[in-house]
Amino acid sequence: MLSLLVLWALLLPREGRSTPNDKPQPCYQVGDTIASEVFVCEASGEKKRLLDLVQPDTKAIYLLIFGGPSLNPSESAGGLWCGDSFNDMPTSTYMYRKYHNANVLFVAVACPPVYGETEYGFPGETFLAQPDTAPTWKHEFSRFVEAVYALQSNHVIPFEQVYYDPKLRLLFNHKKYAEGTTFSDAILPWMGRFKPSTDSQSYSVPVIWLLSKEGKVLHEPFAGNRFGTSTQRINYTVREVEAALQEAIGVKK
Repeated sequence: MLSLLVLWALLLPREGRSTPNDKPQPCYQVGDTIASEVFVCEASGEKKRLLDLVQPDTKAIYLLIFGGPSLNPSESAGGLWCGDSFNDMPTSTYMYRKYHNANVLFVAVACPPVYGETEYGFPGETFLAQPDTAPTWKHEFSRFVEAVYALQSNHVIPFEQVYYDPKLRLLFNHKKYAEGTTFSDAILPWMGRFKPSTDSQSYSVPVIWLLSKEGKVLHEPFAGNRFGTSTQRINYTVREVEAALQEAIGVKK
């Protein structure tokens, strides 16, 4: 009887955590309105609510979440730690150059390699494990931001303004958290809701979301394009992204 009780106790998830075998974590669906509390970070580390970035003449929000710079040259694709983000960037480059003066708010959000920091030139147990007030955390975030500036200057990253998600809140992976990944901050209700439920990768970058100025989801996320040698898959094309954006801003085809 005692052994059964011990086994039962071991099988219980840690307090406040779901088991890894739960059904796929929920993500925003077409017609949903994102939480008003959703925020991204500026280069200074200051948090900005996503919907506060909207201007009076904004017609739609083009939200791109991508894998940012690698500090390890031997583990880099065009300067980014995520090869898929680098290979898919021409889609967003085209969209930005064509539509950034058409009342489309482009919110490009760079994410660090939080699940493989040492591989890409950062010390381990930093971005997720440490609070953003810790000196080491601040130092590494500053290095990440400086690397983004460098990639903006050589046009790998085409956007004049880049935002940051240093703790991967938008694409928060609840399965990895349940399995023991350390997270130093509070788990907010909206975390992970931008991670497409159809994508099983740890990060799910890059992903493109189209939102109304009020934060309503206008289209299913554009996600899942993979350019690796072992996994090659095209789920969407630039034509499909453009058609969806044109519909969002009322451009007649």
